[in-house]
Amino acid sequence: MFVARQELVDFIKKRQDNKAKTDAVVSEAVATLRYRKMREVVLKSDEDVRAVARELQLNLINLDVDKGFKAESDALRDANIAVLTADTNNPVAYRAAIVDLQTQHESFMKFYEKTAVYQVGLIGQVHGTLASALASPGSAEDILSYLESLKQLIETVEG
Repeated sequence: MFVARQELVDFIKKRQDNKAKTDAVVSEAVATLRYRKMREVVLKSDEDVRAVARELQLNLINLDVDKGFKAESDALRDANIAVLTADTNNPVAYRAAIVDLQTQHESFMKFYEKTAVYQVGLIGQVHGTLASALASPGSAEDILSYLESLKQLIETVEG
């Protein structure tokens, strides 16, 4: 009886001595399973997430959620058309059209980066970057790109 009890005590002591190693292995196994599941879900849903983001952006524009978005975008489009239709034989007029396009573009981007349309676009972009990083996990550039886009999304959403 004493031998069996001593064997049990030795077994328990050995398990306690190896607890840190066992916990580390279990923790790593759980992390690997989570990663694989996340990878599977992200890769399968990427096209849908991006499509929903684009659709939501269109709805936000049509509902005029960001007041002035259509006017800003129309001004940018008109400036672009002016460059495309400007007389390239008249360098003064052509240069003026280009300067106006640059001004309109800067104005639009300042406005755009404060809109809900932009934030929704960032969500689609971040998801796409994550999917890209998960599709080729060996690429440091993809992972850095994902982390940078995630940081930008967080900064934008938190204000």
